[in-house]
Amino acid sequence: MSPAKKINCELTPDGRLKNLSEWNKSVAEWLAANDGMTLTGAHWEVIDIMREYYQMYNTSPTLKLLKREINDKPNTRKAEDAHLNELFPKGILIQGSKIAGLPIPILDVEIEKKPAVKAKPADMSQTLPSGHKYFKGSFQYQ
Repeated sequence: MSPAKKINCELTPDGRLKNLSEWNKSVAEWLAANDGMTLTGAHWEVIDIMREYYQMYNTSPTLKLLKREINDKPNTRKAEDAHLNELFPKGILIQGSKIAGLPIPILDVEIEKKPAVKAKPADMSQTLPSGHKYFKGSFQYQ
């Protein structure tokens, strides 16, 4: 689809569909063209998986759940970050969900940090009177 062809859909300021029920494959191609993309079969595999997930659970998949769904499907490439980033350079969750006509997934569960080394608890035995399990004194902020 040519990016010059205009689709009559109202968009939010960040370029997402205001009315998600207006989504169809032509709208997806138009949204992708607005982002400078041409959708391929690999894009459609991911978009279809995202839409199936949304229809089943009424929420957009988080990255971890999307990868699991991709890996569960036969005949799809592995859900590797490099592959997904190549398909959706502005991010699979942001750009992919926009083109798929879905709400932005809940991103607060997407922070994948390496496990931090647990700090040892402070030795409070020196500051608490014997027999007390919890600090009951006072302190001042300066």
